[in-house]
Amino acid sequence: MTIDAKNDVNLKEIMLTGEDKFGSDGDNFNRFKKIENKESNLIAENLVIKGKNLNVSSSNVMAENAVIDTQKVEITAKMM
Repeated sequence: MTIDAKNDVNLKEIMLTGEDKFGSDGDNFNRFKKIENKESNLIAENLVIKGKNLNVSSSNVMAENAVIDTQKVEITAKMM
């Protein structure tokens, strides 16, 4: 797999949000609200990434062979 970008390559998590309300009137209801972050997955046997910067945030990158041709690599982890 080859990713060839003129600018930045961003591999980021996906944010899922949801809200549910249960009940029949204003005096009798429950409210459920949730925000969930799911990591992204990039899996390849041979991986080539070219670009200005590579930014990886809460993602999994797996490759048997990898070539990264960028000026800067930034890897961060977020609490899920």
